Amino acid sequence: MAGPPHWTSAQTDQLVIELLQAKFGTRLTREDPLALLDLDSLSMAEFSLELERAFGVRVGQQILEARTVGELSEYVRGLRQRGLKFRQDQPLRGK
Repeated sequence: MAGPPHWTSAQTDQLVIELLQAKFGTRLTREDPLALLDLDSLSMAEFSLELERAFGVRVGQQILEARTVGELSEYVRGLRQRGLKFRQDQPLRGK
């Protein structure tokens, strides 16, 4: 696994924001909507690979449900807390 074994929310937020800013060149905060980045499916797929490398996680399709930088960060942190295990049919938010 990349990084410390137990990432804090702040550490996860910071790295997610740094990765987004490096890829898309836009300054972001946890509260910013991902719509600001005008992501298409290809750019999100490419970014998912970057998240996998940076955090040592396996990203699923639930990532597409993230609406804000904070939700994206929480999704990644949740994958790490669950030991990289996830179900494809489990939604990001409790729907």
